[in-house]
Amino acid sequence: MKRRQFITLIGGAVAASPALGQQQSGIRRIGVLSQGSIHNHPTPEFRAFLERVRELGWTENQNLLIDWRFSEGSDVPLARLAAELVEKKVDVIVTTPTQPTIAAKQATSTIPIIFVQLADPLVAGIVANLARPDANVTGMSSLAPDIAGKRLALLKEVLPTLKRVSVLWNRPSKGSTFVLEEITAAVPGAG
Repeated sequence: MKRRQFITLIGGAVAASPALGQQQSGIRRIGVLSQGSIHNHPTPEFRAFLERVRELGWTENQNLLIDWRFSEGSDVPLARLAAELVEKKVDVIVTTPTQPTIAAKQATSTIPIIFVQLADPLVAGIVANLARPDANVTGMSSLAPDIAGKRLALLKEVLPTLKRVSVLWNRPSKGSTFVLEEITAAVPGAG
């Protein structure tokens, strides 16, 4: 699925969520908890998200308020930022990636949480199973760490004399950690 289609789907899910869909009158509030940086905002994904929400009839500062929270790449402020969104009584929380989702899940069991760009919500303990996620948490996993080993095998197939591969990864990112673990597990089989 293309990134734009994915974000359009998430925007639609947020706008159609029971919390926002109950009534079109009045001002509704979305909380966004991101591990990204305010300096990169809005990213193409968030622009697509905002566009889709507008297409569905929601206009910022008219019938919709969006409370943005960015942790600037750090896990440290996430619990506080998630608590701020809960305190503001947002109707739904959109999270990206794994650590903000965990922080939001720990902060509330009643406000709907929609996650975006998680490597593996099962391994991260965010949902009990993919078919029926936990009561207030749902979303889409887009990173698929399980294919990281397959990518290494494909690289070895294309370059059969390959002996060494370097991997750059973001240590604080749970998603990057899952991907690195899959690559490491695939090394013996790839020769």
